[in-house]
Amino acid sequence: MAKRLTAFLLAATVAAAALSSRAIVAQDAFHVTFGTTGDPGSRYADGATFVVETDRGDIVVAGGGATYFSDDGITGRSYPLLARFSSRGELAWQRVYTDLESHRVMAVLSAGEEQYVVLRDDSESSGPEPVPTPLSLRRVDQGGDVSESLGELQGFTVLEAFPITGAEPYFLIVGIRPAAGSETALDVKLFRFDVRAKITEQRAPADIDSIQDFQHAGGGELLLSRWRPRGSAGASNRPLIDTEIVRMRGTGETEVVATIPERLCRSVASSPNRVFCVAYSPEGTDQPDVLIAYSMGGTELWRHDLERGVRVEQMRALQSGELVYSYPRDMDAIVNRISTSGGLLWMRLLRSTGPYTYLLGIAPLRNGRLALFGFTGPSNAFGSMDTDAMLVVIDIADGDVGAKIVSTVVGSP
Repeated sequence: MAKRLTAFLLAATVAAAALSSRAIVAQDAFHVTFGTTGDPGSRYADGATFVVETDRGDIVVAGGGATYFSDDGITGRSYPLLARFSSRGELAWQRVYTDLESHRVMAVLSAGEEQYVVLRDDSESSGPEPVPTPLSLRRVDQGGDVSESLGELQGFTVLEAFPITGAEPYFLIVGIRPAAGSETALDVKLFRFDVRAKITEQRAPADIDSIQDFQHAGGGELLLSRWRPRGSAGASNRPLIDTEIVRMRGTGETEVVATIPERLCRSVASSPNRVFCVAYSPEGTDQPDVLIAYSMGGTELWRHDLERGVRVEQMRALQSGELVYSYPRDMDAIVNRISTSGGLLWMRLLRSTGPYTYLLGIAPLRNGRLALFGFTGPSNAFGSMDTDAMLVVIDIADGDVGAKIVSTVVGSP
């Protein structure tokens, strides 16, 4: 079934006499869903996982799609997906790269009017054990054409890739492989993969064998959380486990920023001056998750118990020290913006065009805007198998995703 690209322009219903500078800014808010046609007779699951801005303000979205041939949502083929929109949500092009089957977009970097992507080849990674996943660098021109591989990283399972912008842009790559002489230990390496395809191995970090989450902390530094056993307690001899939030410098040196006793972090995020953790009890009790903010010196700034049943899935710290996070509620997504002191600035329900709305990422844009992206469509016990990619752009200060949505067909793949 062919999918048609539909743009949903956010329009507030206001009287002409009430127009203000805030209303004018809101004109650059938009909501688009887009996708592709899979093989005849099959379903195609499209989703958006990364967003970058070009120098002139266009928005490039990267993600992927999978064509399924079985009801269990497993058998099928997957391809990278890229699309480019104007700053107002007008589609310039969208592409599915069927010649890159089983390649997954790991990160996107914008350099002028060209973009670079690193693609992980997952064609051999279907088993439970980590296997080498070759990583290739490709250039994307203004029309969406993707180059042949400019260079490859071989011999590692690539866990993460982070785009680092600046005078000499590059991707910071986190890779693992079995450690020599051990059946269980892993060798973790950092690599700098620049847009000229030069690969430089960074100093190997030490003692990070229990990595739970990786985030880019800015300036080529990484933030990770790890679990630390701390004896046992009580008659049941229950093991005590703490979470350490660790800052890893580009040299490979590590520094413990904060320790959360007897709780584990589901996810972490950081701004230049603070770190956030969504912590939960390892006992599997009915205790609610806790959202905690720390300074980079390890001082706890504030904490809030979340509502029972709230499971934070996406979290993004802003340069200001504010936090934006989202979690599912029924068939929709809830997006919250939290102040530097921990107060709720706004809460918005996000509902897209399909029965379910899923967020896969949150990214700040220039001029005070925020991108929310993921996919929308049906769902069943085995996952989503016929979905559209989704991009919502809002004013960070306003957050008005609840404005009236007007549907306009602007093209089809």
